[in-house]
Amino acid sequence: MSLLRFAEPHIYTPVDDSLVLWISGAGRGVGSKVFDLSRKGNHGTIYGACWKSLPSGHSVLSFDGVDDYTQVPYLDVFNQKPFTVVAWIWRGMEKEHEPIFSAADAYDTDRYLHCLCKEGNPYLGFWGDDLKSPTKLKLRRWYCLTFVWEGPTTRKQVIYIDGEKDCERVSTGLLTVVDGHITGYGEWIGRFSENYYVGFIAEVRIYNKALSAEEIRELYNRTKHLYRH
Repeated sequence: MSLLRFAEPHIYTPVDDSLVLWISGAGRGVGSKVFDLSRKGNHGTIYGACWKSLPSGHSVLSFDGVDDYTQVPYLDVFNQKPFTVVAWIWRGMEKEHEPIFSAADAYDTDRYLHCLCKEGNPYLGFWGDDLKSPTKLKLRRWYCLTFVWEGPTTRKQVIYIDGEKDCERVSTGLLTVVDGHITGYGEWIGRFSENYYVGFIAEVRIYNKALSAEEIRELYNRTKHLYRH
């Protein structure tokens, strides 16, 4: 029996209620708008990025690394609460910062969430209270990255790569993003400060809970057929 209720591409069935944002090529939107398939209405706006089709027929967002990004509304899941950020990525170029997702109130410790690759290594950043993976990802290959913070009780930060736990640590403080005004009173996909992603980002999912290892593995197995290496 499935641990999570999934909505497969193009089949709009109910999804797990903890899913508060789901940006997928299955719901591309119209023009610069991108639809949130979580049913929470957190639709976003594309700035410069464009849709590309994979051989599987699935669509992904392409970012040029110059000024492309996507903005979504503020989500209060990053205000001292547990969360999970999931994304499939394809790195087109190695840079010091390759941003996947960010949300911020200030350039200060525990006020700026940034999920990215830092010189090729997955990185769950709270601005000085950070977890860096020891695993360097290859260029031009698909990976599923999952970033988890278990919340104020355990304060555990965890990174998963392709459904398997890669590393963890305990944060010293509590991530506190109350309105996201540094990130445009919302959150960014493909941007961190003035750093921009080069490559493809797909299947961005935000949960208002810390997914279990079993749930993360199941989610990876249910989506990997779209991103054959």
